[in-house]
Amino acid sequence: MTALLSTLLRVEGFDVQTATNGQEALERAGEFEPDIILLDVMMPRIDGFEVCRKLRADAKTRYACVIVVTAKASSADKVAGLRAGADDFVTKPFDPEELLERVRAALRRRREMTSMNPLTHLPGNDEIRKVVEGKLIVEETFAFLHVDIDNFKAFNDRYGLVRGDDAILALAQTIGAAVDESAPGGTFVGHVGGDDMVVVCPIEAAEALGSAILARWDSASPGLYDPEDASRGQIDSSDRHGQVTSFPLMSLSIGLATTERNASNYRQISDIAARMKKLAKDTEGSSLKSDRREGELRPTEHADTIRTDPAQESPKLLIVDDNPMIREVLSLYCEAKGFTVFEARNGIEAYHSALEYHPRFVVLDYRMPELDGKYTAELLREVVPNAIVIALSAFLDAKPAWADIFIEKHQLSELPTVLQRLQEPARPRSDAESDSKIRGGSTP
Repeated sequence: MTALLSTLLRVEGFDVQTATNGQEALERAGEFEPDIILLDVMMPRIDGFEVCRKLRADAKTRYACVIVVTAKASSADKVAGLRAGADDFVTKPFDPEELLERVRAALRRRREMTSMNPLTHLPGNDEIRKVVEGKLIVEETFAFLHVDIDNFKAFNDRYGLVRGDDAILALAQTIGAAVDESAPGGTFVGHVGGDDMVVVCPIEAAEALGSAILARWDSASPGLYDPEDASRGQIDSSDRHGQVTSFPLMSLSIGLATTERNASNYRQISDIAARMKKLAKDTEGSSLKSDRREGELRPTEHADTIRTDPAQESPKLLIVDDNPMIREVLSLYCEAKGFTVFEARNGIEAYHSALEYHPRFVVLDYRMPELDGKYTAELLREVVPNAIVIALSAFLDAKPAWADIFIEKHQLSELPTVLQRLQEPARPRSDAESDSKIRGGSTP
């Protein structure tokens, strides 16, 4: 059966790996990290149900779609498979066309699920990009709103991650209610990540919709706080240096861009909205800033414009990691070495930060939600091509091709040495020197 399935799927364009028993299946799945797993129930060493349970317990394979191929067609067997974590069943003997359709359907479901934010169940970055680029291709006019919570980190630090998630959910619900009220037709809402969301809507409805979002948020957000904090209108929270600072209640900043600027791609319109959002953040309280100028983008406004960071006494460094503790530790190291530090939680934030601050150095995690290190590095190279990229990983054992330097996460104590060398006057470096001085040997 294995040979038949392999041939059938390879003809359809799938990259197929095989295993002959349960233990080998677990080992190969951990290495290959497949999208779909066809799993026989009757296998030596470990049966299929136990393999399925172990796949669901492993972070690398937890979200793979598992289709059980079995000669057992009883309801009890299917219940056992579902309890083990199976997504679908194919009964032997099977029809090849039916199997292929089940595999294709499973792949579609997996792609839809991975594109959806698990907290808000809103479409993620891939779907946002598809929607925007689809409208641009057919030359449809639209507005793009980038919505961000101000002082969210202080709230998260003060009340914890669970209530931080409550605040993000509250934002999603606020946007949804405002859309139903002000722009119910032809409006798309997506979740970039963290406390950042986007709305794509008709231009004529954009400013009213933005105002409705701000009004609803300002009305509802005090209820996220403890009563005494809400009545004071502020909370006290420690920064990364341990200093206690007072922060006002969370407000919203919205950056609004439209196709009236003749943006030709997703990056350009996203960049304009991000710039408007930054202007909104410079305003006290909830605010919306709109770029409604018509005409072509000026050269310096193009997202793919290369701008160099002039030499300065305090070099700029961007830290990109979805783990807040890692960011905090790295920030302390870097600031102690005289760097001006900016932080990003994912690849999208990193891209916008690079556009805004033009860092000379980037510390970049290899595994992140939304965009991985490789793709994020490719985006950053377009904006700051001369930046030195330091890959950070607990999974790699050699410097990846997209990085200049590599550090393993359990060796963060090496960071001061790396930083000291980064502050030395720039000079040409060979690939071998880059690898040997820090970590890596050959490039995978």
